[in-house]
Amino acid sequence: SRGYQMIASYTYGKTIDDVTDLNFVQAPQDPNNSRAERGLSAYNVNHRLSVASLFESPFDGSAGKPFYQRVLADFYFSPIATVRSGFPFNILTGVDINQDNNNNDRPFAVGRNTGIGPGFFAVDMRLGRRFRFGADGQRSVETILDAFNLFNRVNYKDVNNNTGGVLY
Repeated sequence: SRGYQMIASYTYGKTIDDVTDLNFVQAPQDPNNSRAERGLSAYNVNHRLSVASLFESPFDGSAGKPFYQRVLADFYFSPIATVRSGFPFNILTGVDINQDNNNNDRPFAVGRNTGIGPGFFAVDMRLGRRFRFGADGQRSVETILDAFNLFNRVNYKDVNNNTGGVLY
């Protein structure tokens, strides 16, 4: 009723498993030792915060109002900010340590998904205006401008998880 709204959501979580998928990169290092595979899930996100809001123009655009009020009426602005922690990943040697013909081996004493990738941050926004027409003003056309990752921050999907043969 006062022309603005805000909603925020925070999630704290932790997911643990002993296998994420049966694809090559995330296959068990030692299929006979499932305890060594217990670790963070590849989709684990410890922290995630999302804040969204909506600001509507306080001006009344009805007939008989001053010109500046009619011009500035029916605008709205809606930003969304999202920040989250990074995803876990396996640290791999890139060489076949255990001679099983797979290069998915981890360095000595390094657990599954112990690396944590970079976090994510983005601000998106929407600016819109409704143009009312008709005798009663019940009909309208709306124009919308959307911008994603407004501050052009680099958000990496993956990292280089290969140690280049370093075993310890």
